[in-house]
Amino acid sequence: MYRLYTKPSCPHCIHAKNLLRSTDREYVEIVVGVDCTVEELKDLVPGVKTVPQIFDEDVYVGGFTELKEYLK
Repeated sequence: MYRLYTKPSCPHCIHAKNLLRSTDREYVEIVVGVDCTVEELKDLVPGVKTVPQIFDEDVYVGGFTELKEYLK
């Protein structure tokens, strides 16, 4: 199961969710500022400045661009 750390109205977050749905992959969305804090996300991905941040189980994938490459 994929974990997506997102923010509302983030275009890259929307693209990532659409890509996972279109390839029938299950994911859970974690909204930064609602479901977790920025600090919690930075503990998982030190130095992070953007969303989405995507994990495949415990494997860190990266953002939307990295997700596209990862799924190839």
